[in-house]
Parts: sequence; structure tokens; C-alpha cells
Amino acid sequence: MAKGGGAWKVAYADFVTAMMAFFLVMWICGQDQEMKQSISRYFNNPMGLKPINESPHPDETGNIFSSSSNGELPKSKSMALGMGRRSYSTDREESQSTRLIGDTLFSNQATLDHWKERGAQEMARANRETGGQKEEALKAATSQLAKKMKQAHLFEIPTELPSVYRDLLYVTFNEVNWNQLAEDVLVEQ
Repeated sequence: MAKGGGAWKVAYADFVTAMMAFFLVMWICGQDQEMKQSISRYFNNPMGLKPINESPHPDETGNIFSSSSNGELPKSKSMALGMGRRSYSTDREESQSTRLIGDTLFSNQATLDHWKERGAQEMARANRETGGQKEEALKAATSQLAKKMKQAHLFEIPTELPSVYRDLLYVTFNEVNWNQLAEDVLVEQ
């Protein structure tokens, strides 16, 4: 009687392992985005330990693209929107365009001073119109300042750009949450 080798067991184990991995990948692909992010966070840090000098929120590092990465942006707490903030009002969406314009606005002191002055003018006008009702005045001043900020930025788009680039800039500026930026300017005062 010939003795059989055990090599088939190794090949079978490899095949079963590959099939299990395949079915796990297929299962993950069928899940919603929230579940995929949860699984991704688990595999990035399966023990749930927070390494020194790393942010527990990988999507809040100040990246241009919203990919997961570890670590914090240097001096992120001193940046205007570097770590993000919760909105003062209820109708807010997070937007990369808003963050980029906000970072530019708050990093240039002369521009920030200009918009603070415009904000103070709008706040004074809104106080007169609303009879001093603080919440209503802030809402009206925010709305007017947001419109002026958007108009000023749209006015700066060069007309000699090819139309596709102008259109891209218009689309990007329309994605900016100008009310949020106006609130930030008014709160800075």
C-alpha cells in the first residue's frame, strides 16, 4: 500500500484561506460607507490605543483630500478652522472649499481686518434695523456679510481665464459656506 503525502493539506488550507479573504472583501464591498470607515479604523488601530502625538480623528488633520491619515497638523489649534468647529447655526455642511477659503482669510491679517471692519458696519446696520435684537441682528449681519464676501471673491476671478477654469472656480466658490465664514469674522470681533 502506497503512502499518500500531506502536501494536498497545505494547498487546501491555502485555498480555504484565500476563499475566506475573498468573501470578507466581497462582504465589506457590500456595506455602507459608515461600516467601511469603521472597519478601516479598526484595521488602522485594532487595539484602540492612541499613540503619542496622534489625533484620534484621522479625518481632521487638515488634509486637502478627505483620506484617512494619522497625526495632527502642526499648530492646528491656532488655525481658524484647522480642527474644525461646530456651527453656530443649524444649517451647516463641512466643505473643503470653505476650510481652504477660511484658512486663507484668517492667515492674512490685512484681509481679516478688512472683513472685520465690513462686519462691524453690517452689524451696526443690522442693529438699527432690528431694534437691537441681538440674535436677529447677528443673523441679518451674517447674511449680508456673506453675500459681500462671495461677491468680492467672484469679482476677483480673472476674465481672461479659459471658460473651463472660470467655471471650475465658480463651482468651487458656490460650494463655499459663506455664512459660516461671515459668522467666524463676526465672532472674531
